[in-house]
Formats: sequence, structure tokens, C-alpha cells
Amino acid sequence: MLNFTVTFFITIVNFLVLYLVLRKLLFKPVTNFMDARAKKIKDALSDAAIMKGQAEELAARYEGLMAKADAEAERLVKEGEDRAREEAKASLTKQPPMQPRRGAGERKPPSASARRLARNSLAT
Repeated sequence: MLNFTVTFFITIVNFLVLYLVLRKLLFKPVTNFMDARAKKIKDALSDAAIMKGQAEELAARYEGLMAKADAEAERLVKEGEDRAREEAKASLTKQPPMQPRRGAGERKPPSASARRLARNSLAT
């Protein structure tokens, strides 16, 4: 049969005292720490969600601005090409008639400095 002695009851009292002391000194601080940590994580997640929304809004705004800039660049390039084409046509219509080319027998007379250079090189 079971034999309950005084040590058994002392052990039970010892466990109850240990439980109460640990509950007061350990369980409450650990529970408070875990609650604070959970609150901090929850706050960080809500801040991250807000920042993500702001980032998406900025990205959409950026894409809109880039689309406008691309459209403006295309318009300017097309406008420049059209303008260059018109100026080229205008310059072709205003161009003076071409001078006839000099033939092989026709030469431009040498300048005075070219004649001096030739004389000096022959003299030496």
C-alpha cells in the first residue's frame, strides 16, 4: 500500500511555495515582456503597411510623370524632325545656282605668298 510520510506533505508545500514565488517573480515579468514585444511587432507591421501604401502611391505618381515625360520627349523629337525637314526644303529652294567647276586647264593664279615661298625654296 501507499505509505504517505511527512516528507511527502513537505514536498507538496515546497512545490506550492515555489510555484507562488516563481509566479510572482518570473511569470509576470516574462508575460509583460512578451506582451510588450507583441505590441511592438504589431506597431511595426502597421507602420510597414502604411509605408507600403505610401511607396505604392509614389511609384504610381512616378510612373505617371515618366509617361508624361516620354510623351513630351516624343512630341519634341517629332517637332524637331518636322522643323528640320521644313528648313531643309526651304534651304534647297533658296540655294543660289551652282558655279561651274573649273576644268583641268583652268587654275587659280597663285597668291603672292605662294610665289614668294616658291622663289625662296628655289633659291636655296
